[in-house]
Amino acid sequence: PPRSTLFPYTTLFRSRYAWDWDSLSYKNSLFRYESALGDSGSGTALVTGVEVAMPSVAGNGSDMYFVGADSSLCHIQTSGNGFSTSNSGLVHSVAWSPGQRYFAFILNTSSGSPTNQIYLYDSLNGAGATVSLQTPVQDGPALNNVSYADALSFSPDGKYLAYDALSTVKMPDGSLNHAWSVYALTLSTFQQSLLAPSSSGFSFGNPAFSRTSDRYLVIDALSTNGNSAILTLDLALGNAGLIGVSQAGLGYPQFNGDDSFVIFADSDSTVNSGRSIYAQNLSADKMSTSGSRTLWINDAFLATVYRRGTYTTPYTPPAVALTSPTPNASYSSPANVTLTATASSPNGTISRVEFYTGSKLLGTIT
Repeated sequence: PPRSTLFPYTTLFRSRYAWDWDSLSYKNSLFRYESALGDSGSGTALVTGVEVAMPSVAGNGSDMYFVGADSSLCHIQTSGNGFSTSNSGLVHSVAWSPGQRYFAFILNTSSGSPTNQIYLYDSLNGAGATVSLQTPVQDGPALNNVSYADALSFSPDGKYLAYDALSTVKMPDGSLNHAWSVYALTLSTFQQSLLAPSSSGFSFGNPAFSRTSDRYLVIDALSTNGNSAILTLDLALGNAGLIGVSQAGLGYPQFNGDDSFVIFADSDSTVNSGRSIYAQNLSADKMSTSGSRTLWINDAFLATVYRRGTYTTPYTPPAVALTSPTPNASYSSPANVTLTATASSPNGTISRVEFYTGSKLLGTIT
């Protein structure tokens, strides 16, 4: 299990069934492993009777929200104190921004089915908003084909919300295809963007932002064979990297506190749940692996890592990529070579782009 240093890296995980004396049955429970709090290697059960979905933890590691087995909104301190529950039957999914300002909910109808809306609440201003989900189309009006969203993840600065959603597309032969895709919602404008559209043989889901930047996302790519590829996405450059494969099920991937590795679930025939959590170190660009994976939590469906201490909203630097000339392009002298580049910033507007050869400035575009 993970060990603590200056900031205790801690893992919340759901799996081990605990006996519930009220219902006289086994229920999914929320466990914590934190060595600084004296937890044993098997973890400490905090709550019995929870939904198998990712808990949402404050950036400072103090508190968390999650969905109960009765579709209620649950809150508890990571110390194990202060448990409360409300709105039984009404909550399908919940996310809490790391800075503790924003909440996002997928709510249920009176019949218990999730709606195709995301409800946002700004706790600083006491303001709420409801966003009806659509699939944006590049060259036409948005499609009203989203049934509902499921997993939710705020960016570290709280500016964006990533989510997966089930949509229905009519195929050329007239049949209907139901598939999962990954989207993003810009909180300032409520603009919806399609990050990972479903493709032939794959559905995409369980998005989780990196902890230090808005630039990276990790997702499940579920194949029709039942296995799920764990992919990291570079949202600035549009790149994707294969980090691992979860056999016979979803991986529910998450970044750790400094984005140096990703944890995800995989098949494990030696444990009761049939699943365990593994950690895979990442390369510097997050698009590939570094070394072999290691066992992180034994006997668990999913897990999330958090750290204690004052939370500081990260700054994400602008990203720039040279698009022309292409790599290894050659020209006959004399020649005029046009330099073009793309640039983006999640924190504001790009004011200028400078082109260099070595330390020599070639030109500036404003």
